[in-house]
Amino acid sequence: VNPSTNTVLLTSIPRDYYVTTVCDAADGCQNGAMDKITHTGMTGINTTKRTVENLLGIEINYTVKVGFETVTELVDALGGVDVFVEPGYALNGFLGDPNMSVSEGWNHLNGQQALVYSRERYAYTEGDRQRTKNQQQVVMGIIDKMTSSSVLANYSDLMEALGNTFQTTMSASEIQALIQYQMDQMPSWKVEQYMVDGTGDNLMCAELGQTAYVMVPDQVTVELAKRKIAAVMDGGSSDSITSLDDASSTQTTE
Repeated sequence: VNPSTNTVLLTSIPRDYYVTTVCDAADGCQNGAMDKITHTGMTGINTTKRTVENLLGIEINYTVKVGFETVTELVDALGGVDVFVEPGYALNGFLGDPNMSVSEGWNHLNGQQALVYSRERYAYTEGDRQRTKNQQQVVMGIIDKMTSSSVLANYSDLMEALGNTFQTTMSASEIQALIQYQMDQMPSWKVEQYMVDGTGDNLMCAELGQTAYVMVPDQVTVELAKRKIAAVMDGGSSDSITSLDDASSTQTTE
């Protein structure tokens, strides 16, 4: 998030991404071992944070941990979200809800529908890749709703509705300052998207102690992710980085 340029870059990592696990001694993970990124959560959010920092060569300033209940309650509290289904991706029946369907074009989803849409992967040829795109759509829908003046004016009611369904390292005063900035300036945020990619394999996963399906990183997409993040942090747009020839590799700091 670059508040100076009002640009947000959503960088997604597939759950089965095969990475080097990094953690602090107190976390108790198998530091330096190879595993899929979803397993880093088994020893706590700090392990996931440190592992992503290592993968992308960045410093993560804040974390937010959400669960299924967070999604359903947040989306319902916002009055639902809108997602755009591309041609060829309409679905009549989801694994999580056989009675749910989405049609091509704009669809208005309530909390439970948004959760089901975010979790579905088996119905798509692209599997987890399409699920990640769907998740980004839901996040973008949430951002669009949450930055409206009517929602901001009643943010305390929204926070109360969420209760204890999420955890964040942002302090209450930092959240208040961010909301106040949005209310005072009402900037129009540009939300950009990127997802790292890879190829499937069956390899040893440290936390499981056995082999399992993983996605071996395509290092070109990892390097592109690094450069896209650097571009946004430096005041530009990630969309300007389309290949490794577009910019030299840089380290990002806040």
